Amino acid sequence: MRSIVRYLKEHLKTDFKPGYYLVAFGFIALCIVLNYTTAPSGYRSWEFYMVRTLYVPGSAWCFPAYFFFYGGPYLVLVGITALFHPEARFWQQREFWLRSVFILLLLSAQGSLGLHRYLGQQFSFPPDKYFALRISAPLMPYLYFGLPLLVFWWWNDRQRGVPFMYGLVRKGFDPLPYLMILGIMFPLVLWGANQAQFQSYYPTLQLKQIEKMTLIENENAAFFLYELIYGLYFIWAEIIFRGFLVVGMAHLMERHAIIPMSGLYAFRHFAKPPGETISSVFGGYILGVVALRTNNIVGGAIVHGCIAVMMDVMAYLFSK
Repeated sequence: MRSIVRYLKEHLKTDFKPGYYLVAFGFIALCIVLNYTTAPSGYRSWEFYMVRTLYVPGSAWCFPAYFFFYGGPYLVLVGITALFHPEARFWQQREFWLRSVFILLLLSAQGSLGLHRYLGQQFSFPPDKYFALRISAPLMPYLYFGLPLLVFWWWNDRQRGVPFMYGLVRKGFDPLPYLMILGIMFPLVLWGANQAQFQSYYPTLQLKQIEKMTLIENENAAFFLYELIYGLYFIWAEIIFRGFLVVGMAHLMERHAIIPMSGLYAFRHFAKPPGETISSVFGGYILGVVALRTNNIVGGAIVHGCIAVMMDVMAYLFSK
C-alpha cells in the first residue's frame, strides 16, 4: 500500500496543476451529471438509452454513435491536457492519432456490433436465451480486442520493450497492496449492497430470468459459472485502459495519458449506477498512475475483477 501512495504522491508532485485538474475533472463531472439527469424519460442514463434504442444488429447509427460517444470526450480531455501543457507535443505526432483512432474503433465495435446477441437468438426458451446472452457478452472482448491488440503489440510495441499485452506480466507485480485494497473495499461493497440504487443493477445476471432454465438446471451452478466468466472479462478492461492507453501511450504522452484515459474509462460506466461511475474516475486514475510507474496491469486486473464479482455475489446473497 505504501508503494501505491508513494506513486500517487510523486505523480501529483509533477502533474498537478490546479487549473488543469479543475477544468479536466470539471468536464468529466459535468458529463456524468448530464448523463444521469438529462436522459430521456424512462431511461436511467444516456448510454442506457443508446443500448435500448441503437444496440440492435443491423443498426446503421450504432457504430458512429458509439464512436462519437467515446471519441468526443476523450479528444476533449486530450485537448485540455495539451492546452495546459504546451511543452507536450504528443498531439502533433501521427502515431498518437493512429493509436487513438485504433482503440476508439475497437471500443465502438464492441459497443455497437452486439455479436453476442446472435448467440442468444439460437435459443427459443426465454431463460436459456437470456443466459446464453448474458454469458456470451463477457466473452466478446476476446474477439473484439484479443487478436487486434495482440497483433498491434507484436508489430508495434514488442520491439520497444513494452511488456506482453501492455503489462500483463509477473514482473513488477506485488500482490500485497492489491489485497489491502480489496480488504478496504469489502465493507464499502457490503454497505452498497443494501442500497436500492445498487440492487436495481446488481446482480448483473438477473436470477428471475433464469428460473426453470434447461441449459443448466442448478441455479447456483449457473450463477457461479457466469461469475467466473464475468470476472475474467475485466482483464480486458485493464489491457485496454491501463495497458494500451497508459503503458502503450507512455512513450508519446508520458504522465499526460492518465486523465484522458480516466475520463474515457468513466464513459464506459455510463450505463451503470452513478456511484459506480464516479468511483471509476478515481479508480481509473489511481490504477493508471500505478500502471505508468510499474509497467504492470496484473494487480489492477485482479482488483477490478474481484470487486466486480464481489458486488455481484453480495447482491446475489442479499436477494436470497
